[in-house]
Amino acid sequence: MINGTEIGRFTSASGNEFEEVIELLDRLRSDLLELRKVPLMEDKYFIDRDDILQTVDDIRVKFPSEFSMAKRIVEMKDELISGAKREAEELKNRAKEEVRALIDKQEIVRQARAREAQIAELTRQRVDEMRKKAEAEALEIRKQAASNVEQSLRHADQILGQAREDVRKVWNSFSK
Repeated sequence: MINGTEIGRFTSASGNEFEEVIELLDRLRSDLLELRKVPLMEDKYFIDRDDILQTVDDIRVKFPSEFSMAKRIVEMKDELISGAKREAEELKNRAKEEVRALIDKQEIVRQARAREAQIAELTRQRVDEMRKKAEAEALEIRKQAASNVEQSLRHADQILGQAREDVRKVWNSFSK
């Protein structure tokens, strides 16, 4: 990360050193413009190699801090962008996971509701079957009870008929 001290150092150092570099580049340009041509060679010039090399070295001495700072700023920018991309990817992945979890929860709820409806339908069917069976058993019990009552009444009627006959016989035997 870039901090305020590095920025301050870069901006304060750049003013004076920058002017010196510009002066050195102007001197180099001036030296190149003042070169003498090599006789009989149109595009060739005599140059003072040591003088040019000294000027280039002077420029290099002035530039390294500027280039280093610029390079560091570019690296920090790249680090920031890379970090932001990683963080964005992580956020995206977390969001995907949360969406999947919500979808899974919704699917579980949907399945639970479907199972609940299925159980409710099965329960309703069982209740209907039990009710029908109970009604059939109750009808059978009523029929059986009616049959038993009818049979008991016939038996009682027979007993009463026999008792009447016995009473008549006894009555008749006293009346004679």
